[in-house]
Amino acid sequence: MEPSIALAMATIGFGSVVALLCVPLLRGWVPMNPVYGIRFPRAMTSSERWYAVNRYGAKRLLAWSVGLIVLGLVLLLAPVSPGSPLVRIAPGAPLLLLIPVWQTFRYARSGTPLGDG
Repeated sequence: MEPSIALAMATIGFGSVVALLCVPLLRGWVPMNPVYGIRFPRAMTSSERWYAVNRYGAKRLLAWSVGLIVLGLVLLLAPVSPGSPLVRIAPGAPLLLLIPVWQTFRYARSGTPLGDG
């Protein structure tokens, strides 16, 4: 398998897994628990806050995951040479998910918003 195809499939796969993990959080199907969800300490102060923080974080993670999937599709479908800048930066693309994680951390820490954000 050509390296750019493997990179494309890995990017699509990673983005898809993160997106699928976000759906139950976004829908409010995951009660407070010790394993699954957005588990910042302030998110776990009440059930109301838990669901609000998880919905907020899931929306942002889902949006950025779709971006990863699109990047993977571009790598897969567009004629990209192995030395192209896109191929060189794509392995670090999952690090972009740190942006919505930081946004969610700030939301949870703010203590004021309890809506859907």
